[in-house]
Amino acid sequence: MSENKQLSRREFLNIAGISASSVVLASIGGAALAQGTSEGGEPIVLGVGSIADAGLATTATPCQVPCQFMYRSLVEYNYKDGSHEIVPALAHSWEVLDDGLRYRFHLRDDVILHDGSALTAAVMANWINMQTDENHPNFSCGHQREKHRLGAHDRVEVVDDLTIDFYITRVNPAQMDWFTQNAYAPFSLPALEADACDIILQPVSTGPYKYKEWDRGVRVVLEKHDGYYDPEVGQTPNLIVRAIPEPEAQIAALEAGEVHWIEGISAEDAERLRSMSGIQVRDRKTLYVYFLHLDNRIEPLNDVRVRQALNYATDNDSIVYGILGGAAEPSYSPLSPQFGPFYAGDQAPRYDYNPDKARELLAEAGLSGGFETTIHTTTTPRAGQERSVEICEFIQSNWADVGITANIEASDWQSFESQRVTGAFPIASRGWTPWTGDPDGTILQNFHPEWHPPNGRGVCFLDDDEATNLMNHARGLTDLDERAAAWIEVQKRIVALAPWVFIHHGVIFEAHTDRLKGYNPWPGGIAAGMDYAYLE
Repeated sequence: MSENKQLSRREFLNIAGISASSVVLASIGGAALAQGTSEGGEPIVLGVGSIADAGLATTATPCQVPCQFMYRSLVEYNYKDGSHEIVPALAHSWEVLDDGLRYRFHLRDDVILHDGSALTAAVMANWINMQTDENHPNFSCGHQREKHRLGAHDRVEVVDDLTIDFYITRVNPAQMDWFTQNAYAPFSLPALEADACDIILQPVSTGPYKYKEWDRGVRVVLEKHDGYYDPEVGQTPNLIVRAIPEPEAQIAALEAGEVHWIEGISAEDAERLRSMSGIQVRDRKTLYVYFLHLDNRIEPLNDVRVRQALNYATDNDSIVYGILGGAAEPSYSPLSPQFGPFYAGDQAPRYDYNPDKARELLAEAGLSGGFETTIHTTTTPRAGQERSVEICEFIQSNWADVGITANIEASDWQSFESQRVTGAFPIASRGWTPWTGDPDGTILQNFHPEWHPPNGRGVCFLDDDEATNLMNHARGLTDLDERAAAWIEVQKRIVALAPWVFIHHGVIFEAHTDRLKGYNPWPGGIAAGMDYAYLE
Protein backbone atom coordinates (compact mmCIF):
# COMPACT_ATOMS: atom_id res chain seq x y z
CA MET A 1 0.00 0.00 0.00
CA SER A 2 1.17 3.52 -0.69
CA GLU A 3 2.52 6.17 1.65
CA ASN A 4 0.27 7.13 4.57
CA LYS A 5 -1.70 10.31 4.04
CA GLN A 6 -4.42 12.16 5.91
CA LEU A 7 -6.70 14.81 4.53
CA SER A 8 -7.58 17.92 6.49
CA ARG A 9 -11.17 19.18 6.58
CA ARG A 10 -10.18 22.27 4.58
CA GLU A 11 -8.45 20.15 1.93
CA PHE A 12 -11.44 17.84 1.64
CA LEU A 13 -13.99 20.61 1.35
CA ASN A 14 -11.96 22.41 -1.28
CA ILE A 15 -11.43 19.24 -3.31
CA ALA A 16 -15.06 18.17 -2.96
CA GLY A 17 -16.10 21.38 -4.69
CA ILE A 18 -14.23 20.49 -7.90
CA SER A 19 -16.43 19.15 -10.68
CA ALA A 20 -16.06 15.38 -11.12
CA SER A 21 -13.10 15.50 -8.78
CA SER A 22 -11.20 12.51 -7.53
CA VAL A 23 -9.90 12.20 -3.98
CA VAL A 24 -7.73 9.26 -3.03
CA LEU A 25 -6.25 8.58 0.37
CA ALA A 26 -3.82 5.84 1.25
CA SER A 27 -4.62 3.40 4.01
CA ILE A 28 -3.37 3.58 7.56
CA GLY A 29 -0.19 1.61 7.80
CA GLY A 30 0.32 -1.20 10.27
CA ALA A 31 2.26 0.51 13.05
CA ALA A 32 4.06 -1.52 15.67
CA LEU A 33 2.63 -1.93 19.14
CA ALA A 34 3.28 1.11 21.28
CA GLN A 35 6.21 0.92 23.64
CA GLY A 36 5.38 -0.48 27.04
CA THR A 37 2.65 -2.90 25.93
CA SER A 38 2.67 -6.65 25.73
CA GLU A 39 0.52 -9.42 24.28
CA GLY A 40 -0.74 -10.24 27.75
CA GLY A 41 -1.39 -7.52 30.27
CA GLU A 42 -4.41 -6.59 32.32
CA PRO A 43 -7.70 -5.15 31.09
CA ILE A 44 -8.48 -1.45 31.03
CA VAL A 45 -11.55 -0.69 33.14
CA LEU A 46 -13.63 2.41 32.41
CA GLY A 47 -15.97 3.76 35.07
CA VAL A 48 -18.90 5.47 33.34
CA GLY A 49 -21.12 7.59 35.52
CA SER A 50 -24.48 6.95 33.90
CA ILE A 51 -26.00 3.58 33.12
CA ALA A 52 -27.90 5.28 30.31
CA ASP A 53 -24.70 6.59 28.76
CA ALA A 54 -22.92 3.28 29.17
CA GLY A 55 -25.83 1.59 27.45
CA LEU A 56 -25.90 -0.89 30.32
CA ALA A 57 -29.62 -0.79 30.95
CA THR A 58 -31.39 -4.07 31.58
CA THR A 59 -33.37 -4.21 28.34
CA ALA A 60 -31.53 -1.90 25.94
CA THR A 61 -28.45 -2.56 23.82
CA PRO A 62 -24.94 -2.79 25.33
CA CYS A 63 -24.08 0.61 23.82
CA GLN A 64 -23.30 3.57 23.52
CA VAL A 65 -19.82 3.57 25.01
CA PRO A 66 -19.00 -0.10 24.31
CA CYS A 67 -20.22 0.04 20.71
CA GLN A 68 -17.67 2.64 19.66
CA PHE A 69 -15.02 -0.02 20.34
CA MET A 70 -16.92 -2.82 18.58
CA TYR A 71 -17.71 -0.84 15.42
CA ARG A 72 -15.66 0.70 12.63
CA SER A 73 -17.06 2.79 9.79
CA LEU A 74 -15.78 3.58 6.32
CA VAL A 75 -13.74 6.47 7.71
CA GLU A 76 -13.26 7.86 11.18
CA TYR A 77 -12.08 10.90 13.05
CA ASN A 78 -8.49 11.00 14.22
CA TYR A 79 -9.22 9.73 17.71
CA LYS A 80 -5.56 8.98 18.29
CA ASP A 81 -4.75 12.70 18.22
CA GLY A 82 -8.14 13.79 19.61
CA SER A 83 -9.07 15.79 16.50
CA HIS A 84 -11.86 15.98 13.90
CA GLU A 85 -9.48 15.21 11.07
CA ILE A 86 -11.04 12.52 8.86
CA VAL A 87 -8.80 9.51 8.29
CA PRO A 88 -9.23 6.10 6.61
CA ALA A 89 -10.81 3.18 8.43
CA LEU A 90 -12.58 0.28 6.64
CA ALA A 91 -11.91 2.09 3.37
CA HIS A 92 -8.28 2.72 2.49
CA SER A 93 -9.17 5.27 -0.19
CA TRP A 94 -12.12 6.95 -1.85
CA GLU A 95 -13.14 9.18 -4.71
CA VAL A 96 -15.73 11.96 -4.90
CA LEU A 97 -17.45 11.73 -8.29
CA ASP A 98 -20.41 13.15 -10.24
CA ASP A 99 -19.99 16.66 -8.87
CA GLY A 100 -20.21 15.39 -5.29
CA LEU A 101 -23.26 13.12 -5.76
CA ARG A 102 -21.35 9.82 -5.76
CA TYR A 103 -18.72 8.51 -3.37
CA ARG A 104 -16.66 5.50 -4.39
CA PHE A 105 -14.98 3.68 -1.49
CA HIS A 106 -12.19 1.16 -1.91
CA LEU A 107 -12.35 -1.25 1.03
CA ARG A 108 -9.32 -2.74 2.72
CA ASP A 109 -8.66 -6.34 1.78
CA ASP A 110 -7.71 -7.38 5.33
CA VAL A 111 -10.85 -6.54 7.35
CA ILE A 112 -12.08 -9.59 9.27
CA LEU A 113 -15.31 -9.31 11.24
CA HIS A 114 -15.71 -10.71 14.71
CA ASP A 115 -17.08 -14.04 13.47
CA GLY A 116 -14.18 -14.55 11.08
CA SER A 117 -16.09 -13.54 7.94
CA ALA A 118 -14.49 -11.06 5.54
CA LEU A 119 -15.68 -7.55 4.77
CA THR A 120 -16.77 -7.16 1.15
CA ALA A 121 -18.72 -4.56 -0.76
CA ALA A 122 -21.72 -6.92 -0.67
CA VAL A 123 -21.59 -7.04 3.14
CA MET A 124 -21.51 -3.24 3.32
CA ALA A 125 -24.33 -2.90 0.77
CA ASN A 126 -26.51 -5.35 2.70
CA TRP A 127 -26.03 -3.33 5.90
CA ILE A 128 -27.00 -0.05 4.24
CA ASN A 129 -29.99 -1.58 2.46
CA MET A 130 -31.19 -3.15 5.70
CA GLN A 131 -31.50 0.36 7.12
CA THR A 132 -32.96 2.12 4.08
CA ASP A 133 -34.68 -0.30 1.69
CA GLU A 134 -38.24 -1.15 2.68
CA ASN A 135 -38.04 -4.25 0.50
CA HIS A 136 -35.07 -5.65 2.43
CA PRO A 137 -36.14 -8.75 4.41
CA ASN A 138 -34.69 -7.33 7.64
CA PHE A 139 -35.89 -3.75 7.24
CA SER A 140 -38.43 -4.25 10.04
CA CYS A 141 -35.63 -4.54 12.62
CA GLY A 142 -36.15 -0.90 13.53
CA HIS A 143 -33.36 -0.63 16.07
CA GLN A 144 -30.89 -1.08 13.24
CA ARG A 145 -32.03 1.93 11.27
CA GLU A 146 -30.47 5.40 11.63
CA LYS A 147 -32.40 7.19 8.93
CA HIS A 148 -31.51 10.64 10.23
CA ARG A 149 -27.84 9.74 9.68
CA LEU A 150 -28.59 8.53 6.17
CA GLY A 151 -30.73 11.51 5.23
CA ALA A 152 -28.99 12.23 1.92
CA HIS A 153 -28.71 8.56 0.97
CA ASP A 154 -30.13 7.44 -2.38
CA ARG A 155 -28.70 3.99 -3.10
CA VAL A 156 -25.57 1.84 -3.04
CA GLU A 157 -24.08 -0.15 -5.88
CA VAL A 158 -21.45 -2.87 -5.63
CA VAL A 159 -18.73 -2.17 -8.21
CA ASP A 160 -16.57 -5.20 -7.40
CA ASP A 161 -15.71 -7.30 -4.38
CA LEU A 162 -13.95 -4.44 -2.56
CA THR A 163 -15.41 -1.35 -4.25
CA ILE A 164 -18.76 0.24 -3.47
CA ASP A 165 -20.51 3.38 -4.71
CA PHE A 166 -22.73 5.52 -2.50
CA TYR A 167 -25.15 7.79 -4.33
CA ILE A 168 -26.60 10.74 -2.46
CA THR A 169 -29.50 13.01 -3.38
CA ARG A 170 -27.76 16.34 -2.92
CA VAL A 171 -24.28 17.75 -2.58
CA ASN A 172 -23.44 17.57 1.08
CA PRO A 173 -20.04 18.94 2.14
CA ALA A 174 -20.54 17.26 5.51
CA GLN A 175 -21.06 13.84 3.96
CA MET A 176 -17.61 12.62 4.95
CA ASP A 177 -18.50 13.41 8.57
CA TRP A 178 -21.57 11.22 8.20
CA PHE A 179 -19.49 8.39 6.77
CA THR A 180 -17.78 8.22 10.19
CA GLN A 181 -21.05 7.22 11.85
CA ASN A 182 -22.18 3.77 13.00
CA ALA A 183 -24.79 3.73 10.24
CA TYR A 184 -21.84 2.84 8.00
CA ALA A 185 -20.31 0.25 10.36
CA PRO A 186 -21.45 -3.08 8.90
CA PHE A 187 -22.52 -6.22 10.72
CA SER A 188 -21.61 -9.72 9.66
CA LEU A 189 -23.83 -11.06 6.87
CA PRO A 190 -23.97 -14.63 8.31
CA ALA A 191 -24.86 -13.22 11.74
CA LEU A 192 -27.61 -11.03 10.29
CA GLU A 193 -29.03 -13.94 8.34
CA ALA A 194 -29.12 -15.98 11.54
CA ASP A 195 -30.78 -13.38 13.81
CA ALA A 196 -31.02 -9.88 12.36
CA CYS A 197 -33.33 -8.32 14.91
CA ASP A 198 -31.49 -9.40 18.05
CA ILE A 199 -27.90 -9.14 16.83
CA ILE A 200 -27.63 -5.64 18.29
CA LEU A 201 -27.60 -7.33 21.72
CA GLN A 202 -24.37 -9.12 20.78
CA PRO A 203 -22.88 -7.09 17.93
CA VAL A 204 -20.81 -8.89 15.31
CA SER A 205 -19.08 -6.04 13.55
CA THR A 206 -15.69 -4.67 12.51
CA GLY A 207 -14.09 -2.96 15.53
CA PRO A 208 -10.89 -3.71 17.47
CA TYR A 209 -12.91 -5.26 20.31
CA LYS A 210 -15.69 -7.82 20.19
CA TYR A 211 -18.53 -8.64 22.52
CA LYS A 212 -17.67 -11.05 25.33
CA GLU A 213 -20.05 -10.50 28.24
CA TRP A 214 -22.88 -8.20 29.22
CA ASP A 215 -24.00 -8.09 32.83
CA ARG A 216 -27.08 -5.91 32.36
CA GLY A 217 -27.05 -2.78 34.44
CA VAL A 218 -23.52 -3.50 35.69
CA ARG A 219 -20.87 -3.86 33.01
CA VAL A 220 -19.93 -4.86 29.48
CA VAL A 221 -16.76 -6.87 28.84
CA LEU A 222 -15.13 -6.54 25.44
CA GLU A 223 -12.41 -8.86 24.20
CA LYS A 224 -9.54 -7.93 21.91
CA HIS A 225 -10.33 -8.85 18.29
CA ASP A 226 -7.17 -10.60 17.14
CA GLY A 227 -8.23 -10.30 13.52
CA TYR A 228 -8.31 -6.50 13.59
CA TYR A 229 -6.29 -4.97 10.78
CA ASP A 230 -4.40 -2.27 12.72
CA PRO A 231 -2.06 -3.61 15.46
CA GLU A 232 -1.76 -0.14 17.00
CA VAL A 233 -5.40 -0.34 18.10
CA GLY A 234 -6.89 -2.65 20.72
CA GLN A 235 -3.77 -3.32 22.75
CA THR A 236 -5.41 -4.47 25.96
CA PRO A 237 -6.77 -8.03 26.17
CA ASN A 238 -10.09 -6.85 27.57
CA LEU A 239 -11.83 -3.51 27.79
CA ILE A 240 -14.41 -3.34 30.56
CA VAL A 241 -17.07 -0.64 30.82
CA ARG A 242 -18.57 -0.43 34.32
CA ALA A 243 -21.62 1.59 35.27
CA ILE A 244 -20.91 3.54 38.46
CA PRO A 245 -23.73 6.08 38.84
CA GLU A 246 -22.54 7.79 42.03
CA PRO A 247 -19.62 10.24 41.63
CA GLU A 248 -18.25 9.35 45.05
CA ALA A 249 -18.19 5.69 44.10
CA GLN A 250 -16.45 6.53 40.82
CA ILE A 251 -13.70 8.40 42.61
CA ALA A 252 -13.30 5.69 45.24
CA ALA A 253 -12.96 3.07 42.51
CA LEU A 254 -10.30 5.15 40.76
CA GLU A 255 -8.36 5.72 43.96
CA ALA A 256 -8.51 2.00 44.76
CA GLY A 257 -7.28 1.06 41.30
CA GLU A 258 -10.53 -0.78 40.46
CA VAL A 259 -10.98 1.43 37.38
CA HIS A 260 -8.44 3.28 35.28
CA TRP A 261 -10.59 6.13 33.95
CA ILE A 262 -13.71 8.01 35.05
CA GLU A 263 -15.67 10.90 33.56
CA GLY A 264 -18.28 13.45 34.54
CA ILE A 265 -16.80 14.34 37.92
CA SER A 266 -17.52 17.73 39.45
CA ALA A 267 -15.16 20.67 39.21
CA GLU A 268 -14.59 20.45 42.98
CA ASP A 269 -13.69 16.77 42.82
CA ALA A 270 -11.48 17.42 39.81
CA GLU A 271 -9.54 20.01 41.77
CA ARG A 272 -9.08 17.60 44.67
CA LEU A 273 -7.91 14.81 42.38
CA ARG A 274 -5.35 17.08 40.74
CA SER A 275 -3.39 17.13 44.00
CA MET A 276 -3.25 13.34 44.27
CA SER A 277 -0.20 11.43 43.07
CA GLY A 278 -0.75 8.79 40.41
CA ILE A 279 -3.86 10.48 38.96
CA GLN A 280 -4.22 12.86 36.03
CA VAL A 281 -7.22 15.15 35.48
CA ARG A 282 -8.26 16.54 32.11
CA ASP A 283 -10.79 19.23 31.19
CA ARG A 284 -12.56 18.16 28.01
CA LYS A 285 -14.44 21.03 26.41
CA THR A 286 -17.12 19.47 24.27
CA LEU A 287 -19.45 19.93 21.32
CA TYR A 288 -22.38 19.38 23.70
CA VAL A 289 -25.24 21.82 24.13
CA TYR A 290 -27.88 21.80 26.87
CA PHE A 291 -31.16 23.64 26.27
CA LEU A 292 -34.89 23.75 26.73
CA HIS A 293 -36.71 23.18 23.46
CA LEU A 294 -39.80 25.33 22.91
CA ASP A 295 -42.62 24.16 20.64
CA ASN A 296 -42.94 27.13 18.29
CA ARG A 297 -46.46 26.07 17.19
CA ILE A 298 -48.19 26.34 20.55
CA GLU A 299 -49.51 29.47 22.28
CA PRO A 300 -47.94 31.46 23.81
CA LEU A 301 -44.64 29.92 22.61
CA ASN A 302 -45.54 30.75 19.00
CA ASP A 303 -44.76 34.39 19.84
CA VAL A 304 -41.06 35.13 19.43
CA ARG A 305 -41.26 37.76 22.16
CA VAL A 306 -42.33 35.11 24.65
CA ARG A 307 -39.51 32.80 23.62
CA GLN A 308 -36.99 35.61 23.93
CA ALA A 309 -38.45 36.52 27.33
CA LEU A 310 -37.87 32.97 28.58
CA ASN A 311 -34.22 33.29 27.55
CA TYR A 312 -33.79 36.66 29.27
CA ALA A 313 -35.49 35.26 32.38
CA THR A 314 -32.96 32.39 32.70
CA ASP A 315 -29.79 33.03 34.73
CA ASN A 316 -27.31 30.86 32.83
CA ASP A 317 -24.25 32.10 34.70
CA SER A 318 -25.71 30.92 38.00
CA ILE A 319 -26.48 27.53 36.46
CA VAL A 320 -22.95 27.16 35.08
CA TYR A 321 -21.01 28.42 38.07
CA GLY A 322 -23.46 27.71 40.88
CA ILE A 323 -25.15 24.41 40.08
CA LEU A 324 -22.48 22.93 37.78
CA GLY A 325 -19.46 24.39 39.55
CA GLY A 326 -17.89 25.62 36.33
CA ALA A 327 -18.25 22.30 34.48
CA ALA A 328 -19.83 24.11 31.52
CA GLU A 329 -19.75 27.29 29.45
CA PRO A 330 -22.79 29.58 29.02
CA SER A 331 -24.52 28.97 25.69
CA TYR A 332 -25.07 31.71 23.13
CA SER A 333 -25.70 29.48 20.11
CA PRO A 334 -26.69 25.91 19.23
CA LEU A 335 -22.99 25.29 18.52
CA SER A 336 -20.29 25.28 21.16
CA PRO A 337 -17.01 27.21 20.77
CA GLN A 338 -15.38 23.85 19.96
CA PHE A 339 -16.87 24.06 16.46
CA GLY A 340 -14.12 26.58 15.71
CA PRO A 341 -14.79 28.73 12.62
CA PHE A 342 -18.45 27.68 12.57
CA TYR A 343 -19.13 29.14 16.02
CA ALA A 344 -21.30 32.27 16.06
CA GLY A 345 -21.71 32.84 19.78
CA ASP A 346 -19.82 36.13 19.63
CA GLN A 347 -21.93 37.42 16.71
CA ALA A 348 -25.45 36.16 17.45
CA PRO A 349 -27.85 38.04 19.75
CA ARG A 350 -27.15 37.38 23.42
CA TYR A 351 -29.76 36.76 26.06
CA ASP A 352 -27.82 37.75 29.13
CA TYR A 353 -29.88 37.46 32.30
CA ASN A 354 -32.26 40.44 32.37
CA PRO A 355 -35.58 39.91 34.22
CA ASP A 356 -36.71 43.46 33.43
CA LYS A 357 -36.29 42.83 29.69
CA ALA A 358 -38.20 39.56 30.09
CA ARG A 359 -41.11 41.35 31.78
CA GLU A 360 -41.09 44.02 29.07
CA LEU A 361 -41.32 41.44 26.28
CA LEU A 362 -44.06 39.52 28.07
CA ALA A 363 -46.05 42.74 28.44
CA GLU A 364 -45.60 43.49 24.72
CA ALA A 365 -46.99 40.01 24.01
CA GLY A 366 -50.05 40.73 26.16
CA LEU A 367 -48.83 38.53 29.02
CA SER A 368 -47.97 41.06 31.70
CA GLY A 369 -49.59 38.69 34.18
CA GLY A 370 -47.42 35.82 33.00
CA PHE A 371 -48.71 32.35 32.16
CA GLU A 372 -48.55 28.77 33.38
CA THR A 373 -46.64 25.97 31.69
CA THR A 374 -44.75 22.74 32.36
CA ILE A 375 -41.07 21.91 31.94
CA HIS A 376 -40.48 18.22 31.19
CA THR A 377 -37.14 16.70 32.12
CA THR A 378 -35.47 13.42 33.02
CA THR A 379 -34.25 12.03 36.30
CA THR A 380 -31.59 9.98 34.50
CA PRO A 381 -28.16 11.66 34.43
CA ARG A 382 -26.54 11.57 31.00
CA ALA A 383 -23.47 13.13 29.43
CA GLY A 384 -24.27 16.70 28.49
CA GLN A 385 -27.33 16.93 30.69
CA GLU A 386 -26.20 16.27 34.21
CA ARG A 387 -28.35 17.58 37.11
CA SER A 388 -31.29 18.31 34.82
CA VAL A 389 -33.91 18.27 37.55
CA GLU A 390 -31.92 20.70 39.69
CA ILE A 391 -31.34 23.00 36.70
CA CYS A 392 -35.03 22.95 35.81
CA GLU A 393 -35.99 23.74 39.39
CA PHE A 394 -33.64 26.74 39.30
CA ILE A 395 -35.19 27.89 36.00
CA GLN A 396 -38.61 27.43 37.59
CA SER A 397 -37.55 29.94 40.27
CA ASN A 398 -36.11 32.33 37.64
CA TRP A 399 -39.32 32.32 35.65
CA ALA A 400 -41.47 32.81 38.76
CA ASP A 401 -39.67 36.14 39.22
CA VAL A 402 -41.18 37.39 35.95
CA GLY A 403 -44.66 35.96 36.58
CA ILE A 404 -44.38 32.59 34.83
CA THR A 405 -45.57 29.55 36.74
CA ALA A 406 -43.60 26.52 35.54
CA ASN A 407 -44.53 23.09 36.81
CA ILE A 408 -41.92 20.34 36.50
CA GLU A 409 -42.55 16.79 35.39
CA ALA A 410 -39.57 14.46 35.54
CA SER A 411 -39.36 10.85 34.41
CA ASP A 412 -36.74 8.23 33.61
CA TRP A 413 -34.82 8.60 30.34
CA GLN A 414 -36.64 5.96 28.33
CA SER A 415 -40.10 7.30 29.20
CA PHE A 416 -39.03 10.91 28.74
CA GLU A 417 -37.22 10.60 25.41
CA SER A 418 -39.80 8.28 23.83
CA GLN A 419 -42.37 11.04 24.25
CA ARG A 420 -40.09 14.01 23.63
CA VAL A 421 -39.05 12.86 20.15
CA THR A 422 -42.70 12.77 19.04
CA GLY A 423 -43.18 16.43 19.95
CA ALA A 424 -45.37 15.61 22.94
CA PHE A 425 -43.79 18.23 25.24
CA PRO A 426 -44.16 21.97 24.59
CA ILE A 427 -41.12 22.60 26.80
CA ALA A 428 -38.47 20.02 27.68
CA SER A 429 -34.82 19.92 28.65
CA ARG A 430 -32.30 18.11 26.47
CA GLY A 431 -28.58 17.65 26.15
CA TRP A 432 -27.46 17.25 22.54
CA THR A 433 -24.14 15.44 22.26
CA PRO A 434 -23.04 15.62 18.61
CA TRP A 435 -20.31 13.38 17.27
CA THR A 436 -19.80 15.09 13.94
CA GLY A 437 -17.56 18.13 13.77
CA ASP A 438 -19.78 19.75 11.17
CA PRO A 439 -22.66 22.08 12.15
CA ASP A 440 -25.28 20.22 10.12
CA GLY A 441 -25.30 17.40 12.69
CA THR A 442 -26.70 19.79 15.29
CA ILE A 443 -28.46 22.55 13.39
CA LEU A 444 -30.28 20.69 10.62
CA GLN A 445 -31.55 17.92 12.89
CA ASN A 446 -32.97 20.39 15.39
CA PHE A 447 -34.21 23.27 13.25
CA HIS A 448 -34.76 22.30 9.60
CA PRO A 449 -38.40 21.44 8.71
CA GLU A 450 -37.22 18.20 7.08
CA TRP A 451 -36.41 16.92 10.57
CA HIS A 452 -39.76 17.70 12.19
CA PRO A 453 -41.34 14.59 13.76
CA PRO A 454 -42.02 11.92 12.62
CA ASN A 455 -39.02 12.30 10.28
CA GLY A 456 -36.57 13.43 12.93
CA ARG A 457 -36.08 15.10 16.30
CA GLY A 458 -36.67 18.75 15.44
CA VAL A 459 -39.27 19.06 18.18
CA CYS A 460 -39.17 22.85 18.46
CA PHE A 461 -40.99 22.79 15.08
CA LEU A 462 -39.19 25.89 13.84
CA ASP A 463 -40.86 26.98 10.59
CA ASP A 464 -39.21 30.15 9.36
CA ASP A 465 -38.61 30.68 5.65
CA GLU A 466 -35.53 32.83 6.19
CA ALA A 467 -33.91 30.33 8.54
CA THR A 468 -34.75 27.43 6.20
CA ASN A 469 -33.32 29.24 3.18
CA LEU A 470 -30.15 30.08 5.09
CA MET A 471 -29.75 26.43 6.15
CA ASN A 472 -30.30 25.19 2.60
CA HIS A 473 -27.69 27.63 1.33
CA ALA A 474 -25.13 26.76 4.02
CA ARG A 475 -25.36 23.01 3.61
CA GLY A 476 -24.71 23.24 -0.13
CA LEU A 477 -21.45 25.17 0.07
CA THR A 478 -18.07 23.48 -0.27
CA ASP A 479 -15.53 26.22 0.41
CA LEU A 480 -14.71 26.14 4.11
CA ASP A 481 -14.59 29.90 4.60
CA GLU A 482 -17.88 30.39 2.74
CA ARG A 483 -19.48 27.57 4.72
CA ALA A 484 -18.34 29.02 8.01
CA ALA A 485 -19.72 32.45 7.13
CA ALA A 486 -23.02 30.94 5.97
CA TRP A 487 -23.50 28.80 9.09
CA ILE A 488 -22.80 31.87 11.23
CA GLU A 489 -25.67 33.64 9.46
CA VAL A 490 -27.87 30.60 10.14
CA GLN A 491 -27.07 30.74 13.84
CA LYS A 492 -27.70 34.47 14.05
CA ARG A 493 -31.18 33.98 12.59
CA ILE A 494 -31.97 30.96 14.75
CA VAL A 495 -30.81 32.61 17.97
CA ALA A 496 -32.88 35.69 17.15
CA LEU A 497 -35.95 33.43 16.79
CA ALA A 498 -35.19 31.79 20.15
CA PRO A 499 -36.62 28.31 19.44
CA TRP A 500 -34.65 27.12 22.47
CA VAL A 501 -33.74 28.49 25.83
CA PHE A 502 -29.96 28.37 25.39
CA ILE A 503 -28.29 27.26 28.62
CA HIS A 504 -24.79 25.74 28.47
CA HIS A 505 -22.12 23.73 26.68
CA GLY A 506 -20.61 20.98 28.77
CA VAL A 507 -17.07 20.83 30.05
CA ILE A 508 -16.36 17.25 31.06
CA PHE A 509 -13.82 16.56 33.77
CA GLU A 510 -12.07 13.22 33.32
CA ALA A 511 -9.56 11.52 35.57
CA HIS A 512 -7.35 8.53 34.96
CA THR A 513 -4.41 6.75 36.51
CA ASP A 514 -0.87 7.57 35.42
CA ARG A 515 -0.60 4.04 34.12
CA LEU A 516 -3.10 4.74 31.32
CA LYS A 517 -1.18 5.77 28.21
CA GLY A 518 -2.03 6.49 24.58
CA TYR A 519 -5.38 8.21 25.20
CA ASN A 520 -6.21 11.72 23.97
CA PRO A 521 -9.61 13.18 24.89
CA TRP A 522 -11.87 13.98 21.95
CA PRO A 523 -14.57 16.71 22.10
CA GLY A 524 -17.39 14.47 20.89
CA GLY A 525 -18.06 11.05 22.41
CA ILE A 526 -17.39 9.52 25.80
CA ALA A 527 -13.94 7.86 25.96
CA ALA A 528 -13.59 8.06 22.17
CA GLY A 529 -10.03 7.13 21.35
CA MET A 530 -9.66 4.82 24.33
CA ASP A 531 -9.06 1.90 21.95
CA TYR A 532 -5.56 3.36 21.44
CA ALA A 533 -4.91 3.19 25.18
CA TYR A 534 -2.82 0.70 27.09
CA LEU A 535 -1.59 0.22 30.65
CA GLU A 536 2.07 0.79 31.37
